[in-house]
Amino acid sequence: MNTPKIVVGVTSLNNLVGHFSDLIDNGIDLRWEEINLEVREEILAENPNIEEFDLEDEIEERLQDFESDSDTASVLVGDWMKDYSGKYVPDLNGPLGFAAHYSGFCGGSVTIEYSKTLKECNQTSPCFVMADGSGTCGDLDTSGSSKLAYSLPAEYFLG
Repeated sequence: MNTPKIVVGVTSLNNLVGHFSDLIDNGIDLRWEEINLEVREEILAENPNIEEFDLEDEIEERLQDFESDSDTASVLVGDWMKDYSGKYVPDLNGPLGFAAHYSGFCGGSVTIEYSKTLKECNQTSPCFVMADGSGTCGDLDTSGSSKLAYSLPAEYFLG
């Protein structure tokens, strides 16, 4: 028996219920984490002997006006954890049952990197390719059967 390869699923934020935005708001803002790390490194270069408490206060002060731009937002949503190297990976045993990435680019898209929910669908355009370069993703916004993709649970989709 030939088991189909499960691919990353892609959907538009416009096709999801409003409360999915709450998950985005409470997700892991990768832009924030990146700028936070840059500021931390700048401060440590300026003052290598700074105490951790003072370092955190200085970071907070320098970033108090930071606002994530919705067009360039990059947010991990759902069940994510850091591995031994500090890289975010899907938490396969997480309570929500999925690990997704929201991108503000092009009006907002959600890629589902892992989920306990699968859906048959068509492939995306060649613009959306798997991160490992192995091919196109599954277009969760169109019905079809050419791909088996990770999907969000039905409760998150409109209609």
